[in-house]
Amino acid sequence: MQSDSVVAEIRMSRWREKGVLEVGGLHYAVHCEGATGRAFVLSRDATELARAEKTGWLSRSFTVNHGERTYRLEQQWFGRSFFLLDNGREVGSVVPRGMVTRKASVSLPDELPMPVRIFVIWLTVILKKRDADAAAITAGA
Repeated sequence: MQSDSVVAEIRMSRWREKGVLEVGGLHYAVHCEGATGRAFVLSRDATELARAEKTGWLSRSFTVNHGERTYRLEQQWFGRSFFLLDNGREVGSVVPRGMVTRKASVSLPDELPMPVRIFVIWLTVILKKRDADAAAITAGA
């Protein structure tokens, strides 16, 4: 949502880290590439539009490449917030609106096309889900 208008819809797959983003009536595929879960891809009609790759095995950050631009998406170590950096400078964020809500305030640069902005949001949802799944496994052990 942007103001009172629906900008995009994210459809998550129940079985894998993939889905469909609907933006402006167009459909974009998003998925995790490979078995290691270290790369995520946004594509349309088999053309890769953006890629996010984990910066290290234990890292909580990703490089996000779109065209000639490279950003860094960092997850807060002890929290649920994400920050988008351009050459070390914060240019965007995805921050929860409260402790127990799934809603978030999103601020991403206008220079990113809307499908890429929605891809960044989808990526934060996937990473939060991974954290929740890991916590559930740990709690059950």
